[in-house]
Amino acid sequence: ESQQPKAKSESQQPKS
Repeated sequence: ESQQPKAKSESQQPKS
């Protein structure tokens, strides 16, 4: 996904 998961347990992790 291009979106940032709030739990950052998706496919990619947000850098924030």
